[in-house]
Amino acid sequence: MVSGSSNMAESDPVDWEGRPVSCRDCPHELIRAEERCDLGRICVRDRRARRIDRFFAANPQEADKYLDHPYFEARVLAAKYASIFLLPRLLHDPEPDVRAMVAHRLPVNRVQQLRNDPDRKVRMVVTQRVEGEASSRCSRTLTTGSGLSRRGA
Repeated sequence: MVSGSSNMAESDPVDWEGRPVSCRDCPHELIRAEERCDLGRICVRDRRARRIDRFFAANPQEADKYLDHPYFEARVLAAKYASIFLLPRLLHDPEPDVRAMVAHRLPVNRVQQLRNDPDRKVRMVVTQRVEGEASSRCSRTLTTGSGLSRRGA
């Protein structure tokens, strides 16, 4: 049986550099006062992606401010919630997960340049988006009827 203290040590909130996280020095005082963050559960300063994601889900207006954060998980999740108009600057982010999220969110015509990305995950997202767009166009044509079928009618 695992003791409660070792379990607690595993879940103690630490930042992306392994330092303990505290609400005392957090810049989100108002958010904390409104209970839209919770240390160890909903926290942008935590290293755990799930906790960061919960923070942005509860506070999407904060995402734009974290697009340049040094921790790649914070940038990935900020890109998930940030204004789409701020995402093009991340097309050349050094982290493939960030580029993949941007490829997932931007319009297809804006991510074509990532088709030749060095990372396989990024290329896969772009390919899925492009094929999905082509499939969607084909489906719309079949539903509304093509120009050829109308001429023959």
